[in-house]
Amino acid sequence: MKNRLFSLAVALVAIALFVFAPWSPPPQAQGRSGDQQMARTRFVSDGVQSQATGVLQIGEAGTLSAAVATATRTEVLAAPAAGLSTYVRGIFVEKATASTGSVTVTQGTGTNCATSPIVILTIGAGSPPIGFYPVNALLPAAKALCLTTDAATTSARALAN
Repeated sequence: MKNRLFSLAVALVAIALFVFAPWSPPPQAQGRSGDQQMARTRFVSDGVQSQATGVLQIGEAGTLSAAVATATRTEVLAAPAAGLSTYVRGIFVEKATASTGSVTVTQGTGTNCATSPIVILTIGAGSPPIGFYPVNALLPAAKALCLTTDAATTSARALAN
């Protein structure tokens, strides 16, 4: 009899807890609708750097350089401050004609990477070599990034952090 009374008491307590304190989902991350706190993503429109509304930015924001369309080596990303480095994600290449073309990606110091230039990547000889080319290279501290194209009909931009 004691076992039945004890079992009945446990069942009544369990029912009382369920009825009077129903289960609720865990608290959600605070933020604007659409924020993904666990994935550490955010919308680009959250801050001064925004240029569009509702663009989902994952990871960190990148910088897209000005277009280069010249056979002269041109600095597109200046060397960062001492102790910092630049991560080059990739190169966007566009063609104005259907002819072949090339792009050379260089790191160095001085004006237009003239001092100690090192070629990181050469994209070329395609017909035409258009599209995005991943580079995924970390430039050493105090190194600038420069681009060179074959002619005015080939345009290139660097995407970096």
